[in-house]
Amino acid sequence: MFDEPSSYLDVKQRLKAALAIRSLLGAEKYIIVVEHDLSVLDYLSDFICCLYGIPGAYGVVTMPFSVREGGILMLISVCDKYFQLVDNDWSVTYDISILIDRNQYLSGWLCSH
Repeated sequence: MFDEPSSYLDVKQRLKAALAIRSLLGAEKYIIVVEHDLSVLDYLSDFICCLYGIPGAYGVVTMPFSVREGGILMLISVCDKYFQLVDNDWSVTYDISILIDRNQYLSGWLCSH
């Protein structure tokens, strides 16, 4: 398990760290990486699980998504938090139709949060 392996690294060091982590994979080995850098996740991951919740109250881990789907969910979460912090009159909508067909679980999760 790696917790934010790319923190405080420059671009070349991030690539080297990702290569080193990928080299540890085997036929029956799993590697768990906690990361916030989408470029590292894109290079490093086969699947992405997104986590959300309230610290000290509850936490939820999504089902595994493809890198594309997980990246989209991560961006939606970041954008929502940004627009909650900024005092403006903007209205943000997301076209998530590419994700809705995934399954009923995802559809229910996206519509209720």
